[in-house]
Parts: sequence; C-alpha cells; structure tokens
Amino acid sequence: MQDIWTEEKQTIRAELEGLIAAKTELTLFQQGHTPRKLQPVAIHNRAKGDILLLEKRGAFPAPPNTSLALYHPPGAPMRGFPAAPVLETATQFGIALPNRIIQIQRRRHPRVNAGPNSKVTFSKQGSQAINNGHIKDISLEGANLTGTFSQHIRQDDRLSPLTLTLRLRFGNYEEVILIPEAAIRRRKDLGKEELELGVHFTLAKNDLNRLDTYLTLRTMELEALAQARARGVKN
Repeated sequence: MQDIWTEEKQTIRAELEGLIAAKTELTLFQQGHTPRKLQPVAIHNRAKGDILLLEKRGAFPAPPNTSLALYHPPGAPMRGFPAAPVLETATQFGIALPNRIIQIQRRRHPRVNAGPNSKVTFSKQGSQAINNGHIKDISLEGANLTGTFSQHIRQDDRLSPLTLTLRLRFGNYEEVILIPEAAIRRRKDLGKEELELGVHFTLAKNDLNRLDTYLTLRTMELEALAQARARGVKN
C-alpha cells in the first residue's frame, strides 16, 4: 500500500540531501524493464528547475518514461519518488526534483508469489547431496519450495546452506540471498517424486532489506500485471 510520506519541498530536499550524504543505493523500477541500481550524488540548481543527479551502477540507458526510485531508510518502511530523466551521460543521469515522496507499507510477513524463474539450491544438514528447485512463494521469514528433492528429507530437518535466487518476470534483475540455516516446517508429497517444502529462516539486517526490496518490486510487478489484464492487455 502506497501513501504520501511528504509533499513539502523543504522536507523532500532534506531527505534527498540525506540520501546523498549517506551514499544510499536506489533501485529504479519501471514495469516491463529491468530494475537498475543508482546512487544520488548531487542536487544541481538550474533556472529551469532543480535536478537530482544519479550515478549509474553499470551501463544502461535512462528509462524512456517516469520510473519509481526506491530506497530503504534504516528502521522504516520503504520509500520512493518519481524519477523523470531530463538529461543523461554514459555514467549518470539527472531527474527533475521530485514533488512527493511516497511510503510503501506492507503487512508484516505477507506471502508473495515469486517470479517464475526464481530458484533455490540447498543441502540437508549433514548431507553432501545438492537439491535444486523452484521458489513457489516467499515472505520475510519463510518460503514454499517445490522440486524433485531427496525423498529422505523430512519435516523438522535443517537445510544448510540455502541459496535463494529471486527474479522478476521481466528483465534480468535478481537478488541472491545465502541463508546459513533454515528449518523445514512442512513437507507435502506432490507425486512423481516431487515435494513441496515449507521452510522458515531468520535473516541478518542487510539480507532482510534486500529481500524486502525484492518483495516490494515483485508485489508492484504483480499489481501492474493484474491491471494490464483488467484492461485486456496481453503479457
């Protein structure tokens, strides 16, 4: 759920200056395009309107339309602002200074359907066998996994380590999260040697923020897809 966090010019400018000082990484999201990483570096004053200068993390063109720049303040819900490019170089582009900052509130631990190419790799604790499968859905503290996993895996077993490769439907954006240990809370036999495993885990702060960023992007992608289908647009 998106709410207006502020529309006050002075508060917006102070927030952007804080992002610049802290060298905060932004994620640029636009439906149908690969999310990109940026860092705000300066505010330039111009007669035609102030601009926020953003440094690209890697080589990519500025998006053709207005995107949403997202960031995660420490101890607070994710925030974002519209990013409309007005100039570009090979390593940077500038956006019109935003007129609002939104705050994205989500329920504490909602289950979100993972992108279709999201995958998992893990070993059962005490075993050398590698298991590969897909991530059905995921929250900040658990996931449902499916695959032709070892039939020796049982409820309450420990997985160590567990690697989640989280992707969106469009583009090549991904978050790879390594979990030292996870517990199997549920085991379901799907037939034909395929299992569904419900796992629980606890993440360190940085990994928790990265997973939260993915969940936010995936939720926005799913909402945009639902809106497109309601309009009769095929995806």
